[in-house]
Amino acid sequence: MKFSYSWLSDYVKSMPEPKKLAELFTLRAYQVESIEKKGSDTVFDIELLPNRFADLAGHIGIAHEIHAIYGSQFLFPKPDARRSKTPIKEYVRAAVENGTAWRYTLSYVEGVSVKPSPKKIQERFAVCGLRPINSLVDATNYFMLDTGNPAHAFDYDKIEGKTISVRRARPSETMETIDGAVINLMKNDVVIADARGPIALAGIKGGKRAEITKDTKRALIELGVFDPARVRETARRVGFTTDASMRFSHLLPARVLGSTVELLIGYIQNFAGGIAAKDSVDIHKPFPKIIPILLDVPYASHLLGAVLSEKEILTILKRMGCSTVKGKARTLMVAPPPWREDLKSSEDLIEDIGRIYGIERIEARPPRAPMISSGHDELHIFSDQLRGYMKELGYAEAINYALVSEDDLASIGEARSTLKLANPLSKEYAVFRTSMFPGLLKNIKIGTLYEHSPRLFEVGRVFRPARNTPEEHMMLACILSGTKKSGGLYYEAKGTLEALVEECGLDDIWFREVDPKASVWPFTLLGTMHPHRSAQVEIGTKRVGYLFEVHPDFRAREPVVFFELSIPNILGDISQKREFRAIPRFPAMVRDLSVLVHKDERADSVIDVIENSGGQLLADVDLFDYYEGSGFGEDRKSLAFHLVFQSSERTLKDKEVLDRIVVIKRALGERGWEVRE
Repeated sequence: MKFSYSWLSDYVKSMPEPKKLAELFTLRAYQVESIEKKGSDTVFDIELLPNRFADLAGHIGIAHEIHAIYGSQFLFPKPDARRSKTPIKEYVRAAVENGTAWRYTLSYVEGVSVKPSPKKIQERFAVCGLRPINSLVDATNYFMLDTGNPAHAFDYDKIEGKTISVRRARPSETMETIDGAVINLMKNDVVIADARGPIALAGIKGGKRAEITKDTKRALIELGVFDPARVRETARRVGFTTDASMRFSHLLPARVLGSTVELLIGYIQNFAGGIAAKDSVDIHKPFPKIIPILLDVPYASHLLGAVLSEKEILTILKRMGCSTVKGKARTLMVAPPPWREDLKSSEDLIEDIGRIYGIERIEARPPRAPMISSGHDELHIFSDQLRGYMKELGYAEAINYALVSEDDLASIGEARSTLKLANPLSKEYAVFRTSMFPGLLKNIKIGTLYEHSPRLFEVGRVFRPARNTPEEHMMLACILSGTKKSGGLYYEAKGTLEALVEECGLDDIWFREVDPKASVWPFTLLGTMHPHRSAQVEIGTKRVGYLFEVHPDFRAREPVVFFELSIPNILGDISQKREFRAIPRFPAMVRDLSVLVHKDERADSVIDVIENSGGQLLADVDLFDYYEGSGFGEDRKSLAFHLVFQSSERTLKDKEVLDRIVVIKRALGERGWEVRE
């Protein structure tokens, strides 16, 4: 917003040079974006913050701020309105509809002379980017640039019924503005109306019907504070951004409006002559009492980091326009000025005291408060590590809401014991999830539309109600889909689990048959499990999660496999069982073995037989291939394993390994399984 240096000089005695003023104002008040020389004057472009727009949008407000910073004498303009003995009720009556204006005043002036404004006024308008119109309209605009509060003048002789009402627009009403635009009004628009209809769009633009012309002799002068939300909404809808609408879009200080009416009338009489009615219309509800703020002087110094004496603080508060009364034990009762409605707490006062005192004057010092460690949250750190491992394995992270619908949980058989939200915004987000499966299943169904084989994981909490405080449990969940045969996708997920556990420094992972009776929190059995491709995941003898292929009734178009693990349970195993092995000194020998088994046989069962019969030389068994199809019959499948033989004491001979394989084949044959040669 633009401000004139010469205009500001009218109100502040001993003003500093423009450049110095701009530097200090930027340091202690608000950013001066530019300084420009215009003729004999200098114009400042100042960026005002929303919370100070109400009192700084005029030259008087900026001048008062300069006075507060410099301590120079502030010269408030003295009203010199001339009034007659006739009350205003003889000329006009006014009414204000609830919710349209916080305060509304009308003044009557007769005997005005509409002519060009003095040259000095026109020059000041040019500096501030405003176009002079005529003496009467210019007086209201000058008042706006001076105080920050817009005013408007109507030709009194064009007011029908000699009544003015501030109200909401009525259906199908229209209004022609002073620049000839016709506006179709809506019910939320606030208008100024006479007995015939709207004559102005409140806080935005005047109407053509009651505009001031060179023939105007009598005028009604409006000064008000309108509902800022309605002004913003209407201005945006009709596409008018005026100086008035910009100011009225902020809540102007209605409390001080009455004291500026005399100033406005004085400007009109100085510019256009005339005499005003004995009084003015002033409609407003009672204003709440200004409540003093308790300010603790030592606390102010502590918060600012600078020792300010009580005298210094009192001086600054006085310059700000505050009234103060000394309290007990170095405290002050401070009443903010009526135009500073942003001052609501002692911290607000201290902020302004520090700003006016000068932040640049406060010595920079290290904080005195002890540095307290935030602690070592192992669960949080380990969860982040798991995220990294999953990304390294080629999975993308999903982040879903912890809230789901009751139908989502009912579809997986989990609607019996849920934690419900007391006041949900939507039924889609009404209960806390007991598993991350519903959210990830939705993700994968959408993902398959755009990606060939999506792989997703999520780290988050699951919930259930408890007697006192609801229980939460941190889980890692993973879902994958693709065109592989369902069994192949299932074994890929097992491979992911084994790689993940290995990254955690563990190797004792087992895939056990799901026990229908073992549904213990947070391992809730889901009704979506495939009957033949599901497993309980254990590390050692501790259950850490489950793995399953999604039943065809629930999945997307392609096979879907899901697993969910308890992060605290894995972390507990790492703390107790992290294993470190010496690097083998002797080479390993790897042999492959392919076994034909019934299609419902679990790979774990085959691995158990191999490990039990392989002896001490068998170091590891890994499933690396799975095939089910033509060539083996409808009820059989082929499982292929890597068998790793190794000794920590010597290099093995072929005969030793061959002897162990013979024993393994015999054990497999005893189970009725065929070893493919």
